[in-house]
Amino acid sequence: MKKLLILATISVMSVTVVSAQSNMRLTSKLNTTNGGSADLAEKIGKKESQSATGSPYTLPSFVLASISNVKEMILVKYNAYTDEMEVDNGDGKIFILPKEQDFNTITLKTGTVYKYLQYNNSENESVKGYMVETTTVNGVTLLKKERVTLIPEKQPMNGYGSYAPPRYDKQSEEYYLLLKNNKVVSFPKNKKKLQELFPEQKEKIDTYLKQNDLSFKKENDMVRLTQFVATFS
Repeated sequence: MKKLLILATISVMSVTVVSAQSNMRLTSKLNTTNGGSADLAEKIGKKESQSATGSPYTLPSFVLASISNVKEMILVKYNAYTDEMEVDNGDGKIFILPKEQDFNTITLKTGTVYKYLQYNNSENESVKGYMVETTTVNGVTLLKKERVTLIPEKQPMNGYGSYAPPRYDKQSEEYYLLLKNNKVVSFPKNKKKLQELFPEQKEKIDTYLKQNDLSFKKENDMVRLTQFVATFS
């Protein structure tokens, strides 16, 4: 009798696992909460990156995540080189999440939140891309842009030196502020830039920075400055 109960329990557990895996497995479409679906483009590897060392990813493996306007939890991994959110459909195929407003918020099971936003980059070009929500206070958000570049291979010159394969190189993060008016701006580099961003708060900013020795380069201090900016009316 005990053996029968054990076998029955194992069978139920097996069915549950298989069912969960099938729910995790996607086709080439996303089921949306509005009753429709969205096409997923299959990822095609780039030849120049196949032999590269390092990694274009900010995460070592895929992580379960919830995506705005998508019914099911999905396995995702952020590619900081291509600025794409990759989706694992469970059978070895990798797809790219559509860069659309409907899917602009990706919340990883770990708690990290990615937002797909329009902003001006360091070259002052208007672009759209994924950023990490570092902290949000009273409608103001500190955003972090993760970046990876691909360094080309290096051939030896005139028979001297050695060959160096292409490699992915993690760059310093860029920081931005999402303001209460939903505008994304570069995080100020210094007190002067902060006062230029909020001219009506010039004296308040001056007093605050005299009382608090904060860096405009350290993330912990950026968090505190974001909390301060969030007090502006």
